[in-house]
Amino acid sequence: MTEQFGLSEDQLAIQETARKFTADRITPFAAEWDEKHHYPVDVWKAAGEL
Repeated sequence: MTEQFGLSEDQLAIQETARKFTADRITPFAAEWDEKHHYPVDVWKAAGEL
């Protein structure tokens, strides 16, 4: 039986890219941004470009 609800190779690649981006560009700074009420427009633009 095939996995009807499994992710395709392309979807897995997108998922990995999103995880890496988040780990590198968001997670290390999220607490500080929250504290300072900072909205990192440059980071969100970079995310959109992915």
